[in-house]
Amino acid sequence: MIAGNTQLMFDSTPTIPFIKDGTLRALAVCNMARTPLMPDVPTMAEVGLDGFEITSWYVALAPAGTPRPIIEQLNRAIVAS
Repeated sequence: MIAGNTQLMFDSTPTIPFIKDGTLRALAVCNMARTPLMPDVPTMAEVGLDGFEITSWYVALAPAGTPRPIIEQLNRAIVAS
């Protein structure tokens, strides 16, 4: 998006700094309620698209056989962030 190769994006998390500094403009969030991360950005319902919601999933993977202490350390770090 920053380079002008993409005109639309549905995952705002990596773009929030660019939205806040004015490089990008957020049209709406795809949540049912406004997000505290961008309280001035309306929801899709507020701009006239009722029932439109998209959620994102993130996954952390480790190779099979990773020692249990490493998995637990990763879990603690992910939960804390």
